[in-house]
Amino acid sequence: MQDKKIVAIGGGTGLFTLLSGLKEYTENITAIVTTADNGGSSGILRDELGFLPVGDIRRCIIALSESRELMYELFNYRFEKGSLAGHSVGNLLIAAMLSINNGDFLKTLKQFSSILAIRGRVLPATLQNVTLYARLEDGSIVKGEAAIGGYHKYSHEIDVEKLTERAKISNVFINPRAKALPEALAAIKKADMIILGPGSLYTSIISNFLVDGVAKAIKESKAKKIFVCNIMTQIGETEDYSASQHLGAIEEYLGKGIINIMLLNTGAAKKETLERYKTEYKELVIPDVKNIPQNIKVIKKNLIKGNILVRHDPKKLAKAIMAIINK
Repeated sequence: MQDKKIVAIGGGTGLFTLLSGLKEYTENITAIVTTADNGGSSGILRDELGFLPVGDIRRCIIALSESRELMYELFNYRFEKGSLAGHSVGNLLIAAMLSINNGDFLKTLKQFSSILAIRGRVLPATLQNVTLYARLEDGSIVKGEAAIGGYHKYSHEIDVEKLTERAKISNVFINPRAKALPEALAAIKKADMIILGPGSLYTSIISNFLVDGVAKAIKESKAKKIFVCNIMTQIGETEDYSASQHLGAIEEYLGKGIINIMLLNTGAAKKETLERYKTEYKELVIPDVKNIPQNIKVIKKNLIKGNILVRHDPKKLAKAIMAIINK
C-alpha cells in the first residue's frame, strides 16, 4: 500500500504538519504549494528580487527532509535583529541559489531537495508571480495574502482589531491569471489520493484552485479526494465557520461531489487553552456532521497535538490518512 501516489495540496503550517507525518510512511508524496504568499520574509524577497515566494516551499522541503537535526534547525532559523530581522536562513539560501540559477525555480528546488534529502517532492502550483485578492461581503477588495490574513506586510503580527471590524470574505481571486505547472497537473492526474488541507482555507488551500488547470485536474483525477478540515477557526478567513461551511467553501471552487472523504477532529482541549484562544478570536470548528452531504464519508478522530496548543498532531493525522489509504 505504500506505493500509492499521494498528492497534498495547500501551504503554510498546515501542509508542513501533514508532510511531517506522512514522510514516515511513504516517499510517494508530491506537495503542491501555493505561490500567492506576499508577507514576511517571502514578501520582502519577492518585492526586492522578483522571485516567487519561497517560505511555504521551504517549509515543505524541511517537512520532508531526512537531514540531521542541526541542518533542520539551520534552515528554519529566523533572524530577530538587524537588517535581516524576520528572514529565515532557508529563505535566504533559496534566494541565493535562485540568483545563481538565474531565477530557475525548478532547478533550485531540485538542488535544495537533494541537499536536504527529502522523501517525496515539492512543486509550486505555478511559476508565475500572482497576487491573491479577497472580495468582502460589503464589496470592498483586500489585496495580498498577508492583508487577507490580517498580517502586517513584513511581520507575523496580526492586526486583530482591524479584522474584527472587517466584513467577511465573499470570494477570492488571483491576478494575473496563471497557468499551472505541468508537473503539478501530471502529479494530480496520476495520484491515487489527493489531500486538501489542513491550512488557512482561502489563502493556503483555495488559492491553489485559482491557478488555471488545477481545479479541473482535481475534478478529473480518479484519485480519492480527502479534505482535512481545520481544527480551529481563523479570524479574517473562517470566523464562526463550522465543518460543513469549510466544505462549502471548498465546493464553491471545485464543485459538489468532488470530495469523497472528510476528516474531522473530535479531540478536546483544556478549558484554559480554549479560553486563551478566544482572546485571539479562535474557536474549535464545530463538527456538524448532519450538515455534510451523505455521499461524503466522514471520519472522526482525535487529531489534536497535546492540549497546550490546539493544532493537528503530525503522527495522528498521518496515521488516520494511512488507515484510509490501506483500506
